[in-house]
Amino acid sequence: MKKFITALLSICLVVSMFCTMSQSASAAVITRGSCGTNVTYEYDSSNGVLSIQGRGRMDNYLKSGTAPWYKNRLNIKAIIIGGGVSYIGEYAFKYCQAETVAVPVSVTEIGMKAFIYTDRLRQVLYAGTQSQFKAIRIATGNSAFKTAPVTFGSSFSVASVTPVSSPLVQTSGLTYTYSSGVLTIKGKGDMKNYIADMSGRPEWVKYRSQAKSIVIASGVISIGDYAFSDFTAVTSVTIPSTVTKIGYRAFYKNYALKTVTLPGSVTSIGKNAFQNCTGLEKVTLPGSLTEIPAYCFNQCSRLRTVSLTSSVTRIGSCAFESCSVLSSVIFRGTATAFKSITIDSGNAKFKNAAVTYTK
Repeated sequence: MKKFITALLSICLVVSMFCTMSQSASAAVITRGSCGTNVTYEYDSSNGVLSIQGRGRMDNYLKSGTAPWYKNRLNIKAIIIGGGVSYIGEYAFKYCQAETVAVPVSVTEIGMKAFIYTDRLRQVLYAGTQSQFKAIRIATGNSAFKTAPVTFGSSFSVASVTPVSSPLVQTSGLTYTYSSGVLTIKGKGDMKNYIADMSGRPEWVKYRSQAKSIVIASGVISIGDYAFSDFTAVTSVTIPSTVTKIGYRAFYKNYALKTVTLPGSVTSIGKNAFQNCTGLEKVTLPGSLTEIPAYCFNQCSRLRTVSLTSSVTRIGSCAFESCSVLSSVIFRGTATAFKSITIDSGNAKFKNAAVTYTK
């Protein structure tokens, strides 16, 4: 525990040093208050650290965002939970953009959607052992926490804790037009990465319930995180051969999208990229792709056919979970190559689908 506390103090120091050097750093504003019967919080605006201290259970919060630090959710860089806290409340850290969460062994339960949309979370520091961590009761809606890399006990590498050093929405030279149901993205280079919170979405999000088609013009290199998330009326997407990367939840909840064909230039797809595309029926993946990441097509309840090549060597956890009618896999390769694919848990429908082998 002593090493754990030392590591946490070091994290605070690293974050503080960064913010001191930053030209945009401002004077510290400390916000304190209660977040449970015997639990308190402190948020330091100068380094973006939210600390939870005390004993027992944190309060539960509402989906609408009622946690006392909610107004600072986009500026929180690290969440440190002190020893003695046993329960993390529902919706506690919704939309928080923390990269690091430190959890003590006293935490035995995490409430529903406590870490929902904590999309920048990249490491969990846990003071106990792997078996103790596995014993934590984690409610639904905490996939970001459950899939983040975990560092146990005294093996923390403080040097690996890097504060967010750039704006949440980066600069981009791309432009867009909208006409008669068609949203067109033009330009050369990478698209911005966006976040779940509507305040951090692209300007074209205002067309999310009107656009029927998305056309990405040649020259665009990547499709950013959340770029077209919640575009509920889109039936078709055109992706050019210049695109190499599709970001996290890029097409999340595109309910009306029926087919997806990715060009041979795409080498990387983010987690949850097409999750909850409930109208999706067929997916054709290119030979340039080596992995179908976790939750990529999760809850695509009408997905019947998946076409992929022998370049795919791994299918991440729950990539095809809740794809209840998935029955056909078209594999452009040999039976031996198909059997060599590592298929993580939560992909029963994919495993049980009929496989057709082609050249």
